[in-house]
Amino acid sequence: MNTTVAPPAVSADLAARLRADFLAARWTNDHIAALLGDVIAGAMARGHFGPARVRCAEAIDRRESTRACAALTALFMLGGSVTSEDVQAALPSVTIEELTQANLLSPVPSPSEIPNRRWCSPIDLRPHEIISEGEGASAPADTIWWIASDIGEERLPPGVPLPREHVMGLGQATLSLLRSMVTTPCETALDLGTGCGIVAMHMTRFASHVTASDLSARALGFARFNATLAGLGADCLRFVQGSFFEPVADQCFDRIVSNPPFVITPQELRDQGVWQYRDAGLPGDSLIPALLTEAAGHLNPGGLLTMLANWEVHAPDADPHGLERVETWLNKAGLDAWVVAREVLDTAQYAEMWLRDGGLEAQSNTEDSLFERGLNSYLSDFEARGVSGVALGIINARLSETPSSKTRVFLQANLGPEGAPTGTRALEVYLALDWLAAHPSEEERLDARLHLADSVLEEHTQRPGTGDLLAIRLHSPTLGWSASDLSPEIVGLLGALDGDLSVSQAATGVAVLTDQDPMTVRTHIASRLPDLLLQGVLSV
Repeated sequence: MNTTVAPPAVSADLAARLRADFLAARWTNDHIAALLGDVIAGAMARGHFGPARVRCAEAIDRRESTRACAALTALFMLGGSVTSEDVQAALPSVTIEELTQANLLSPVPSPSEIPNRRWCSPIDLRPHEIISEGEGASAPADTIWWIASDIGEERLPPGVPLPREHVMGLGQATLSLLRSMVTTPCETALDLGTGCGIVAMHMTRFASHVTASDLSARALGFARFNATLAGLGADCLRFVQGSFFEPVADQCFDRIVSNPPFVITPQELRDQGVWQYRDAGLPGDSLIPALLTEAAGHLNPGGLLTMLANWEVHAPDADPHGLERVETWLNKAGLDAWVVAREVLDTAQYAEMWLRDGGLEAQSNTEDSLFERGLNSYLSDFEARGVSGVALGIINARLSETPSSKTRVFLQANLGPEGAPTGTRALEVYLALDWLAAHPSEEERLDARLHLADSVLEEHTQRPGTGDLLAIRLHSPTLGWSASDLSPEIVGLLGALDGDLSVSQAATGVAVLTDQDPMTVRTHIASRLPDLLLQGVLSV
């Protein structure tokens, strides 16, 4: 099983029959979890397939009610093999011949032709269940798609890297991208570097016309299969091949979403021709500013860009998350933006993560292993270029409808353990940026009637048995925001802002209660308003 096998391909008719059989087999994530149980499902999620294979084999052999779900799980998710009888029991509406011609099944080598031979699958195929939420989501609730991709590193022999044109499936990075994109209705949208096509498929839920591009013909093959299997036609989704914006050189879009090949790779490893699916072939992190500049030229006024990114940290003392570098790129591109650096890895951590992602595992006492050689290449490259770490983050950007000489950018180092960038929050950030630009003076901002977000909570810390208040912490799990070092003036202000009082009136009340000079309190509060608005703690 390797990527020399062509991507699967089905007709609309065969796709409809497959969908019906998958639903009849109750081949969904919930039913797979019920079949396996929490412990085995957890092991499977960590890449340990043995217990899951045993459990599926038991369900098949005992003819349990979950037999069909077990057969499909073993066949398409666990790299197992099942008999012809079990294939037909799970997929009664299609023939084995149709499945093999569609590149969904391969025969397991057998010493002789026997009626009930065994079959395996050269691809990975699994359920993806989506819930309609937010404005613009037009699909019915609990829509189920089945997404195909190349088999992952957990099914390859130890130490074997993923092939050059590997097509990835639905991982945590893609889920993060899907949460981060704005889903309000629009006319045109572009999925730049579509891979298996899942992002483009989601975009059809809010965009009238979606274009999905990729350099890899293999990736586009998987994307077309997934769209056909989901019942999405060419009337709402089209595929084009080429490098980045080349296939859409003369087009502009209302939305651009991308999980680009942003992984930083030393030239020494790149020369070996591996990992094309995640590496653009450019030095360092130079892909990101190049994409920002190009995207700005392909957005309609008011158009939005959502993009996953890695960027280097060169000045850890002055710019520990590399955010000032990103702000410079955005200013040159002429884009407003909300940028979140989720975390910063040191150079060794970054190298180890992506080497493992590529299918390589560290082995003790093997100095000449592919992993160790790759790690040394990474560290030498980073050291030579003065890189201390790499930030992992998300860039939500906008081409303003009223361009100004200076772009509006909000930078965040993290969102805390509970927070995650969302499309809804991106719209709130743009609203706050616009409001602050339209109200540049201190007086204008103080005269406003602002609201405290409903999700903000207040926690008190005190020693048991005493009334001594040791600390006050305000936090919002929804916003991923918390603060325990706010001044008493700001805490008092937030408690008073319910929309009835202006900021100025609330500030005067805080000054009276704390016996301070009103002008001093007003000035302090005015200095903190922009951050509180951009954080979402306050809204207009």
